[in-house]
Amino acid sequence: MSICKVCNKTAGSMCSRCNITGYCTREHQVIDWPTHKRLCRSPSNLKAIFEAFTKRILINLLVMANSNNSDLLTVDLPETLDQFITADFHFIHISCDISKDVSPLDISKDVSSKDVSSKDTPNNSKKITILYKTIDYNYNLVIDQPDDMPANLQDIKPGREWSILVE
Repeated sequence: MSICKVCNKTAGSMCSRCNITGYCTREHQVIDWPTHKRLCRSPSNLKAIFEAFTKRILINLLVMANSNNSDLLTVDLPETLDQFITADFHFIHISCDISKDVSPLDISKDVSSKDVSSKDTPNNSKKITILYKTIDYNYNLVIDQPDDMPANLQDIKPGREWSILVE
């Protein structure tokens, strides 16, 4: 279920370009367009944004996955997608799901999810699925986990949850 960006009622349609922002009427979409057009992103642009952010927090993700022997991490961002795209810093909460029976696409059926798999890597490498969750959007990204963690990172044991500030 999507919410109208203008009035917070149930949205009947989504922006046809980004398929993220919802509107209850055409009039509300027209009202919001001057603001939304600056933030409207195509799926390929979103992929680049989330990949760049993943590079910024990669060590944190690898330590969390390694210390918990987990291949599914959730990164909660307590902001909307628009805020995530435009903010200079983010307070994030990383948690791991040690249940191997849950697919990231099964976690949230009512919010858009994009599954992005790396095509440049061999099929035998271990993958980590990262589920980014903003207030109004979910995005899945799959990365490769290195075979060996550097020795200085193997001793870091953050537990199953970790909150950090990212600039």
